[in-house]
Amino acid sequence: MTKKNALSKKEIKEFSIFFEKYQYEVNKKDLIFKVKDEKGIEYLEQSGKIIFFIINNELIPSFDIVENLNLKKIFIDKNAVKFIYSGADLMKPGIIEIEDGIKKDEIVLIALKEPFIPVEYGISNFDFEEMKSMDSGKVVRNLKIRKYLSKD
Repeated sequence: MTKKNALSKKEIKEFSIFFEKYQYEVNKKDLIFKVKDEKGIEYLEQSGKIIFFIINNELIPSFDIVENLNLKKIFIDKNAVKFIYSGADLMKPGIIEIEDGIKKDEIVLIALKEPFIPVEYGISNFDFEEMKSMDSGKVVRNLKIRKYLSKD
């Protein structure tokens, strides 16, 4: 059974650190709901859309809102998509572009560039300079957020 409660002002304030981190503009007129679905997945919903997943007490933006957020991106070759979808970590040969400024252990978005399509989230194993200089190896640990979207 799905459980859905409107966030209190106190709860919104608690989550505001994540909203600010990603530069997500909260529309004060729209209620934000905390939802826990029948599979136990928790997320925040606003205007009928999932805006953030709650995973390990951290907010991860939904793929629907991610393009315009302050989140570092790593762009991959289209041939790497099937491996990322199946849960594999991101290896250096699958990368076509790395955004400057990525830090080790930072949450990053793995995406296709043209057209922009969010693929998955991961945690960087290295900082930008180290990644850039690598020829091979596991660069990003796959967070496997897509499993939360599965209908199974």
